[in-house]
Amino acid sequence: MATQKIAEQIQLDEDVISLLDAMEQALHLAPETELLDVARLRSSCERSANRRKTVMHMMAQISECGHFIQSYVKDVNFCVHIFSFILYGCANS
Repeated sequence: MATQKIAEQIQLDEDVISLLDAMEQALHLAPETELLDVARLRSSCERSANRRKTVMHMMAQISECGHFIQSYVKDVNFCVHIFSFILYGCANS
């Protein structure tokens, strides 16, 4: 029973870490200079309705994921697991 709970927690933690990685990859789809330059981003979105929809949807999803991750990492179990991962370099420790 305890082993199963630990395994479930580890899987949840790894899923959240994967979500964070996916968010980072999504942000790398746009050129870095465009993300840092609001006027340039706005200009490119004004030229393409599809690009505007895509960027707005991505930003909404990234924001929602950020809120989820923020609430999840407040859980003590996540913090214990992530520190173990950092110290021992193994997600299954």
